Amino acid sequence: MTKLSDLPRRSGGLKAVDGSPAGEELVTEICPVCGQAIDMSDIGQLLWHATEDHEPIELDS
Repeated sequence: MTKLSDLPRRSGGLKAVDGSPAGEELVTEICPVCGQAIDMSDIGQLLWHATEDHEPIELDS
């Protein structure tokens, strides 16, 4: 099983016009293949769940 920490992470983050961090709302969807909730703001999770044949990701605690 692949661990979440093994996947690429997005760098930086959203910034407001003044350069301060923008508020990020957690948006999740359920993967139709494995049934795991996906954090839609995490590119690593999106890419993992985009493959046809995959297992759920072992999330880091």
